[in-house]
Amino acid sequence: MVCQFAPHSGPLQTVALLTEVIADIETRKTTLIDTVQSLGEYINDEDPILRGKAISYLTAIIQALSPKYLSRQQIQVLTTFFCDRIEDGGAVDGLQALQGLDRFNKFLATQVAQA
Repeated sequence: MVCQFAPHSGPLQTVALLTEVIADIETRKTTLIDTVQSLGEYINDEDPILRGKAISYLTAIIQALSPKYLSRQQIQVLTTFFCDRIEDGGAVDGLQALQGLDRFNKFLATQVAQA
């Protein structure tokens, strides 16, 4: 299953969708990369509110995954991504979630500080 992000859905629909996406990622029915790619049109939208919702949605997925789920490489890619999107809503929360993971290192902390 690919992430079916619906920016105009209600809170209950969003929670249900998030729960399903997280379960699919953790059981390897889909990948985090596929999920991020499916958010592409929203993450790159010209509307900052829509971009912020998509970034916040991705952040919620990351926060809900097991702390050991993400590899060091995935954390590095996501850190770079969130740093590039620092002005979009949800990016700071995403960085905070990543910083709390064991595999987050000093190099990444320096990258975040420079962003």
